[in-house]
Amino acid sequence: MSEVVVIAELSLVEGREEEALAALETLCRETHAKDDGCQLYACHRVKGSPTAVVFIEKWDSAEALQKHAAADHLKEFRALDCIAPDPKLTFIEPVGFGGAEKGAL
Repeated sequence: MSEVVVIAELSLVEGREEEALAALETLCRETHAKDDGCQLYACHRVKGSPTAVVFIEKWDSAEALQKHAAADHLKEFRALDCIAPDPKLTFIEPVGFGGAEKGAL
């Protein structure tokens, strides 16, 4: 089983930032509580940009990530339409530099 690390870049719909952030808070809470295989699901705002949000995600496996993608709480979040379509997803892997505890997510 191979871990999966994802960087997801999202844009909040302008004028709906507070609604989107409230929905993201719920999504994070639900993901942490319900999604088996979730090691990290951390939401951050891009400093200086009211509409840019970045998630750093770490999953036990591609299967765990696929189950998250199909989860009801993610479907409910998407239905709110407070995030611009087509977030940028980047799948990353460690190169192994430095110590194990500081050299990789």
